[in-house]
Amino acid sequence: MNVKKQDVVSFFREIVIVIIGILIALSIDNWNENRNNEKYIDKALFAIEEEIKLNKTDMHRIVQRHKETIDSVAMHLNNDKISLRQIIENSRGFQIAELKNIGLRFFISNKAELIDYEIISSLSEIEFLSEAVKMKTERLLNYLYDNMENTNESAKNKFVIYLADVVESENGLLDLYDDFLNKQKKPANRQVQNGK
Repeated sequence: MNVKKQDVVSFFREIVIVIIGILIALSIDNWNENRNNEKYIDKALFAIEEEIKLNKTDMHRIVQRHKETIDSVAMHLNNDKISLRQIIENSRGFQIAELKNIGLRFFISNKAELIDYEIISSLSEIEFLSEAVKMKTERLLNYLYDNMENTNESAKNKFVIYLADVVESENGLLDLYDDFLNKQKKPANRQVQNGK
């Protein structure tokens, strides 16, 4: 078999053209994927920010109500003729914050590897403290249900301690919300992990 030099050169030329075509296609695919990832991150972070803003507004209102409840109970601490239930009814009832973390959970479960570690860390802290607020609130409500008609000072004192513990965690959560929202104002935090 006699292979001409021209056939060999032509063969390699075609291989080089195919390789260049494949590299161009891969570059376009990577560019498109990075662009789609950036859009996804922007949309997800926007949804999370909006959710946090709603939680923050609700939490501010609830913390204020909880502080008013603490003041009301403290005012009637020594009055053994008024029960916890009556105090709470007279102070416009008792409310709890309804914390939403749907966007956060969806984002973390789907494409967490695309986002900055600092943002993931902040969101994880928010999630952790949200769960702590829920647990402390549940403990408080269980105590309240068991002691609704209690009129003695120690029962009221214990309620105040439980509620103050909830308020402390709620204030911590408000601080985390503020920190996260302030960090999101910086454009560098919205970059995909690979630097694109």
